[in-house]
Amino acid sequence: IQPLALRVDGGLDEPGQRALTRYYRDAGAGGLAVGCSTVPLGSLYRPLLRLTAAALSERKYLERDPLIRIAAVSGSTPLAVEEAGIAAELGYHLALVDVGAVSNESHQQLEHFGAIAAVMPVMAAAAGRASAPIAYQTWRELCETGHLAAIQLGGSNRRATLDAIRAVRDSGLDRQIALYTG
Repeated sequence: IQPLALRVDGGLDEPGQRALTRYYRDAGAGGLAVGCSTVPLGSLYRPLLRLTAAALSERKYLERDPLIRIAAVSGSTPLAVEEAGIAAELGYHLALVDVGAVSNESHQQLEHFGAIAAVMPVMAAAAGRASAPIAYQTWRELCETGHLAAIQLGGSNRRATLDAIRAVRDSGLDRQIALYTG
C-alpha cells in the first residue's frame, strides 16, 4: 500500500509521490495499491492515480511488466463506481474494496461489489481499518457471485482470515481468486 505524500497546504506533493512510487517499483514490488486512505481523497484521487500510473509505466526502469496496479475505491456505491471508472481508464487492474466498510448487510455488500465489478475486477480487503469482521457465509456468497478476482487478507483477527480462505476453497474458485497477504 503506497503512502500518500501531501504538501503542507493539503495538496498532492507530486515530486514526493513520484519518488515513493519509484521507490516501491525499484525495490521490486510486484504491484502497488494506491489511494488507500482513512480520509476521502476527493479531488486528489484522479491526479494521484494518474501520477502513480505514469511513474509505474516508465519502461526504462521496469524489469518486469506489468506491475499489478490496484486502486482503492471507497464511499457510497455511486462514488465507488465512479472511482473504479477512473482507475480503469488509467490502466489499473483491480479495484480494492474494504468489505466491512460497505455495510454490515450481506445483500448490500453483494450489490456494491456487483456494481464495481461491472466496471473492473474487484479485490476485497478482508480487514481494513473500517472493517467489521466478515462472516464465512458472506465471504462464500461474495466468492460465488464471480465478482472477486482477489482478496487481501490480514489484520489481527485470524478467525476472519480463515473464514475468507475457507470460503474461497469451499466455493470451488480457489484457482480463480488470488489471495494476498502482508
